[in-house]
Amino acid sequence: MTLKPKVDRSYYRDLPQSGFSIFLMDLVKNTDGNAKYEELDPAITKLKLKSEIYTNALVAAQQGGKDRVLIKNIAKQEAMHAVNHFCDGMDFYADGNISFFTESNLPLQHFPVRHTDMLLPPTEISGKPTEVSGQVLIFFEIPAPQKTVT
Repeated sequence: MTLKPKVDRSYYRDLPQSGFSIFLMDLVKNTDGNAKYEELDPAITKLKLKSEIYTNALVAAQQGGKDRVLIKNIAKQEAMHAVNHFCDGMDFYADGNISFFTESNLPLQHFPVRHTDMLLPPTEISGKPTEVSGQVLIFFEIPAPQKTVT
């Protein structure tokens, strides 16, 4: 069973405010008018609008003022909702096609991978007693780079 690729939503949720604005503009630029994302045109249009509103509110909030900061925070919530809706569509229409995500510049979730090769045994094994009774520290070397389980 292969896992379907999906958007890594934690990537954009953890971005700083200005980084989130740049991410939104880049996402719109890569998908707007692209025939590959034709099914997502309504979501892209909404994302474009919310992205512009958020970017303008972010610039205005730099001057300070509780009202401007509140407007910026509301605009960010609406932009976050729009990008989540867009990513729902991306996950649905991708149908396992990784290039569908990469051409839009969306990050993908990392899935665990089962390691199927034989691992090399460690070398230069040594132990060192600690000050705690019955406890020992074990040291070893891995002889060569090996595939790791991610």
